[in-house]
Amino acid sequence: APRRHRGDMAQQSILVLYGSATGNAESLAQAMAGQLVEEGAPAECLKLNDAPNLLAGSRLALIVCSTTGNGDPPENCEKTWRKWKRRSQPEDLLQGLSFAVLGLGDTNYDKFCHMGKSLSKRLKELGAVEFFPPAWADEGTGNMEATVEPWIAGALPAAKALWFGEGAESKSSAPEPTPKPSAAPAPAAVEPTPAPVPSPEPPPQLPPHLTTLRQLAEADPSLSTPPSEALLPRLRANAGVTVAVTEPS
Repeated sequence: APRRHRGDMAQQSILVLYGSATGNAESLAQAMAGQLVEEGAPAECLKLNDAPNLLAGSRLALIVCSTTGNGDPPENCEKTWRKWKRRSQPEDLLQGLSFAVLGLGDTNYDKFCHMGKSLSKRLKELGAVEFFPPAWADEGTGNMEATVEPWIAGALPAAKALWFGEGAESKSSAPEPTPKPSAAPAPAAVEPTPAPVPSPEPPPQLPPHLTTLRQLAEADPSLSTPPSEALLPRLRANAGVTVAVTEPS
């Protein structure tokens, strides 16, 4: 297979870089790169001395660096550190790079995690963005894992999310989207119930011998004068003829 150019590798992979004196930082970096690849993210593990020009064209880097002597860089990090710390470097040298740093040190020495802290500060001065908070692991306590493991557990998912896009995860680990609940249907409009129409009162019942309003008035003096024309239909029915209104004398 053709060998990839390192500039292409920087663009196509998450770089996991290390500066290691005793091998601890290197082992951690290799494990981190392996985990990223297993979870579907492209990753390359390199010593920091291979990265001074590489980082200028890369998008994302995780750095694990120890400190030797009196705050000195490990040998496989020294060349890169000499280049980056030059004050003649442009302030935008690493613009576009996102990075995170895990420092390894020993509190029995005065300059605890000096190289990790120096790298974190200098990369930001050169335009890079620290996307995850740094951590400083103490080898002198014999419990370095108490710092290392939580940092890795947080930094790797954050790196994958940044690599695959804002808020996204790799395809292998992304959860299935939860379907949104459907909106409740709007209540049906209730048509107003029409008010009941009162039934017309039946016409008053009249004795069958009454056929004129005059006879009605004479039969029942309590009726108004002249009696209401509403009684005409009944009078007609009694007489069987057309009945005209006849006012009482």
